[in-house]
Amino acid sequence: MLIFIFLRPLKKYQMKKTFFCLLIAFAGSATSCSDNKPASAALIETTMVSSATHPYFIHLSDIHLDSYSSHTDYKKDTGTDLWKITCEKLDSILGSPKPPQFVLYTGDLPAHNTTQGTTTSNCTGESEHKQTSAHLVNVKTLVNSLYNLFEKYEQIPFFYLPGNNDGLYCDYCSFNDNQQGTLLSHLPQDSMPAIHADASCGTPPCLLDRNLSTGYYAAQVMPGLRLLSLNSIIFGRTYIERDGICQEYAGNRQIGWLRGQLNSARNAGDKVYIAMHIPPGIDIYSQNQMWANLPAQNPWTNQFLGMVDSNQHSIAGIFFGHTHMDEVRRLYNMDGTKITEAAISAPGISPIHSNNPGFKLVYFDPASKDMLDFVTYYTTPGASTYGNANYSFSSTFGSRPGAGQSITDCLKNMQIQSVDDAMNTIYMVKSKRAGANTKGGIEVKPVLVSTQ
Repeated sequence: MLIFIFLRPLKKYQMKKTFFCLLIAFAGSATSCSDNKPASAALIETTMVSSATHPYFIHLSDIHLDSYSSHTDYKKDTGTDLWKITCEKLDSILGSPKPPQFVLYTGDLPAHNTTQGTTTSNCTGESEHKQTSAHLVNVKTLVNSLYNLFEKYEQIPFFYLPGNNDGLYCDYCSFNDNQQGTLLSHLPQDSMPAIHADASCGTPPCLLDRNLSTGYYAAQVMPGLRLLSLNSIIFGRTYIERDGICQEYAGNRQIGWLRGQLNSARNAGDKVYIAMHIPPGIDIYSQNQMWANLPAQNPWTNQFLGMVDSNQHSIAGIFFGHTHMDEVRRLYNMDGTKITEAAISAPGISPIHSNNPGFKLVYFDPASKDMLDFVTYYTTPGASTYGNANYSFSSTFGSRPGAGQSITDCLKNMQIQSVDDAMNTIYMVKSKRAGANTKGGIEVKPVLVSTQ
């Protein structure tokens, strides 16, 4: 967009001074990925090149629909009013002249407030809050709504993965409870986990490998791009089994599956997106690791970081949900000295943590599949329309998507304080600045292993 500024006639030295001040003001509004220093003229020019010239996908997460509530407010889950305007906004993007390549949903479909009573885990002895009948009603209402939305767009696949609220038995429970089955077993078989993707692979989009009773699978999203969809609830610090398979065994089985899929992708020459609900690293509120330190001799966090390090050529993006906030995380090698990849979140639609509702358009390079930019669209609870309020990664962190600079390359070149300063301006999706120390959650480094 060009902005013309009309000035009254000025003397020659005044015109030079005015132009110089305007240039400095504009340069100061853009930042550089080399630590948020004032941008050069070249950086301004490349930043102005729109990322919209590249293909993109929608990253959506944490709707938490409360189908019994018609009104949404901060510290509440998504009522039918917010979900209605969200659907209208998604519909406008899906039906636009340049639609997304696919939609990625990183977990948590139903509202939080559908639990009562407690029972006990067989493996750990921990107590859990059992889901009520309203839980499944919310799931089915939301999935039917999504299915109706995507029925109009058969060329756009939708990929779902489990969140901690999606277990039928309890929050943070195993995806399968050995009694009711899984969330997927209560839905039309052609609707989940991937709408408009073939159940077995031929022509993409299609499912390459399925472990649906435990909630993880691999999909060929498009030629040259493989999605590895994890059930990271199994890795979580507060996981509760209800399927008769104890956490360490279930986690080891999934981490072995991931290793095999990365090897397969590398041999096939595929680029890889890894998606999950709970990310590795620190929970900024509890300051605890979000994944359990299991197995004790080689925790899954360390194994995951090692796999990311050794597959940097293949991995083009890592995506997560769960926190409801607009986060970036930097993953390190096993020495904790080198950044290997960046992971980005989708903020929650639910404003239960006082965040504004939001979702992302993630732009990527058509050849390398590297993440170049994202645009977060957001609204406020109680709004009558979703509107067009948005911000981008490039404008917030000073990247240069027009010059092909990836999100990971940008974050690698920034000091931790600069990353934290930039992230805090968008962390709560423009609701307010973070009320907690977010810096510890940005760096994902290997966890210490006990020598005892």
